[in-house]
Order: sequence, then C-alpha cells, then structure tokens
Amino acid sequence: MSEVAGPNESSAELETWLASLEACSGADTALAFAKTGHGSISLTHAHPSGLAQLLAGRKTRLSTLIREPEHYIAAKNAASALRAKIFEMSSNRGIDVGYLGAGMARWSLRGGAFRNGYARRRGVRTCSAGRRRPDCPARTR
Repeated sequence: MSEVAGPNESSAELETWLASLEACSGADTALAFAKTGHGSISLTHAHPSGLAQLLAGRKTRLSTLIREPEHYIAAKNAASALRAKIFEMSSNRGIDVGYLGAGMARWSLRGGAFRNGYARRRGVRTCSAGRRRPDCPARTR
C-alpha cells in the first residue's frame, strides 16, 4: 500500500518504479539528443519555400527541401534510415517516434550534468515515393 504523497513529493513506490523504467526503455533520446548523420536530417541548408511548405503541414518532397546535390544525398540516406527506424519502433514496440525538432536547449542538472533537447517538437510522417521516384515526401502532423 502506498503512502499518500503531497503535490511536491512522490511515494517510494513511484520513485522505485520511475528509476526502473530507464533500464527497460533506455535513455530518453529527446532529452539526450546527439546528432548523427543517419539519425537526423539537418534543415540548415533547406530551401525557404520547401521549409515553409513543410512547416505548413503540406506534403513536401525531400528534393524540395534540400536542393543542393551533396546535402540531398546525405539527407536521402538519413531519411531512409529514419523511415526504417520509425517503422520498427512503431510496429515492434508501439512507440510513436519521428519528430521535427527546432532549436536546441541545454540545461544543467544537480551534480553538474547537462541535458540537451529540442525547444520545439512537431510530429512528422515520412514515406517513400517508390522506385521510379525515390524522393521521399514528408508532412508535419
């Protein structure tokens, strides 16, 4: 039986349960984001009209967002890896993943540790346009 906890405190059972979650699920990648070439697509070099279209929630082809060939190839490879991971996490674990993050925030924790995370997140859906048209449309949700 749990003791009654006030609004600014939690029960021992809750604290024990919360502490055990990280061992089962791993670290929260939204709070400990580390940019990798295959795990993110940088929109630093995005074309303004493609970016406006994406942020408006309309289907946007990757080639509309990233028009420079060298950046497009890297983004296309990352999109393929991300799409596979999003599908895996959704179908195997029932976890909703796949977000557009904007603006990085960093804050300190007790003990001198730091956390990094996005200041703003918005869901994104990706799909493949098929073999004849390998460009990937994306849409924010």
